[in-house]
Amino acid sequence: MDGQGIKFYSTNVTFTVAYLKMPDWCVIDLSGGTNAESYAVTYLDAGFKYKLPGTAFEVMAVMTGTGRDTVQNYQLGYQIDDEVPIFVDRNEKIVPGGRDTWLGNIVLPDDIATGHHTMSVFINSIEGEPVTDGNKRQEAQFAVYRDSLERSKVYLEVYTDQSSPYSAMLNETIAYLEEQFEPVCVVNVHKPGTLLAVDDAAYLTELYAYTYPSFTINRSYFPGEEYVAYDMNYYLPLVGKEMTAAILGDMLAQDLANPAFANVSLTGSYQADTRQLTIEATGQLLPEAQAIYGDVALTLMLTEDGVKSRQAVYNAVTQRTTWNQNYQHDHVLRGYMTEATGTPIYLTADSQTQTANTFTATFTTTLDEAWNKDNMSVVGLLTKATDDVNDEPITELDIINVATLSMSSLGETTKIADNTTAIQQRATGSYTLGGQRVEKARRGIIISDGRKVVIKRD
Repeated sequence: MDGQGIKFYSTNVTFTVAYLKMPDWCVIDLSGGTNAESYAVTYLDAGFKYKLPGTAFEVMAVMTGTGRDTVQNYQLGYQIDDEVPIFVDRNEKIVPGGRDTWLGNIVLPDDIATGHHTMSVFINSIEGEPVTDGNKRQEAQFAVYRDSLERSKVYLEVYTDQSSPYSAMLNETIAYLEEQFEPVCVVNVHKPGTLLAVDDAAYLTELYAYTYPSFTINRSYFPGEEYVAYDMNYYLPLVGKEMTAAILGDMLAQDLANPAFANVSLTGSYQADTRQLTIEATGQLLPEAQAIYGDVALTLMLTEDGVKSRQAVYNAVTQRTTWNQNYQHDHVLRGYMTEATGTPIYLTADSQTQTANTFTATFTTTLDEAWNKDNMSVVGLLTKATDDVNDEPITELDIINVATLSMSSLGETTKIADNTTAIQQRATGSYTLGGQRVEKARRGIIISDGRKVVIKRD
């Protein structure tokens, strides 16, 4: 079939039936549909995930003409969970392929339950004709909370590649940022198949790394973005590290301000003769944690600074990319002390309230002989527990809270605590951020009865 016709043969005659060759771009709509089949909700954004009862939030929905008919008006509906829907009449003329954007301001009820909820927007009727097609509906998930904890740090997970010069540029940006933004925890997950890759971490790059390098912040989704991860590869070669660090710092500060619903504290001991590391993780969960996430899991990651290995770098003078065979890699993920996707934690009951809201878990591992213990840290993450992350919506796998523990002070029979968790303990009295008790309030940030307090007076 070449556009000239199809030849048919018989015993007596040969004849040709001509046909019209259609352009490759031509699409013929044979659906014969009605207006009710010509419009669909194609996008829904309900804003940031965590919301307080009684507060208003903006919803954006996009309706698109998906058939051959022009639509003169339609009625959309929206509802939370299985509550009675609310309807909105839209007198908008939409041609095939055209769009209408609806912005709704929705106030959550004061009595809405703490936990996970679904916001849905759907087309109820088109030009008075009822619509029952499920494709006309879009859903967005959000979570309601009433109480929260502060985040001890913000978690920056970088998906890096030794063969990309952009990775070296991003490393410079992050190193500069760490000098300006102290409450950041960085872990570099190297591309599978490269020298510094960890096999158990391959699932992270499969889920998040749409390009290299890229990164997630608390593995949380920013509304309206195409991916959970971000990249700065366009900016890295064009602007200095100071500007890119400022952009990244603003993003980190925003996520640091998000509510947390659990905390984690790390203590550790190390046996030098056997290279055995023992980590004890303790923490507290608010009722919101289980209501929003269900079961909660702990992930313990081992990282190392000052790892010498090759890295592609860009030389601005020669304008060429070359290999630095002795490049110093920091925040290198070396392995896990728990399951890579997290090990579920088991709660114990509070002695006063009899509510199961605290946990304690101990893990041991033997450090590889090639690793420098004094350059290593333990990173503890709390997340939603799941058997297979690929079966969970990726937006539900954000980090609840994080803690870090430097191993440089761990010696034989030595046990040291992560001071960042002093911020979160409900101890009485006032303390500095470093854990030193103070008898009276002084100017600066102190921990008073387990909460951060800013004293502005002298």
